[in-house]
Amino acid sequence: MRHPFCRYGYRIRAGWPLDRYGIEQQAEIVRHAFLLRAGCVAPGGATLAQCEAALPADWALPRDGAA
Repeated sequence: MRHPFCRYGYRIRAGWPLDRYGIEQQAEIVRHAFLLRAGCVAPGGATLAQCEAALPADWALPRDGAA
């Protein structure tokens, strides 16, 4: 059973870098960004722009889609 304080849900807060969120929320934000970048849907998550705003700048993908 998961510890009651382990929460995977998150709400993006303007100006918050990834390390301000709990470890579970960080994982969900990164997971949702990955899914959204791949063209998938991330139910209950933030938009790609919101997720990317929380990610470190050096994690950004080139806009032309090249990795």
